[in-house]
Amino acid sequence: MDQIATDRMNPEEILLAKESLAGINAAIDQLPEAAAEVFRRVVLERYTFAELAAKHGVQPRVVASLYELARSRLAGEVSIIPGADVQSDDAHP
Repeated sequence: MDQIATDRMNPEEILLAKESLAGINAAIDQLPEAAAEVFRRVVLERYTFAELAAKHGVQPRVVASLYELARSRLAGEVSIIPGADVQSDDAHP
């Protein structure tokens, strides 16, 4: 996660967004490796739980558990970004 849409932001908002993004990246880096990978693949690359499960030879519920672990640990970081929306697990079959 390293891009910020800045076309409609003032300099103060851009700085806040960059600081928030740095905090989120730091929090992702603190996750267990498997949870961080699942989170990045689901959020950034738009993989489904089933696709990741098949790729790694595990059950989708394992991927869902890793995603939930990452999402719950990152919830505090994401909530500080104005307009950030954390989707429920239902959005990722």
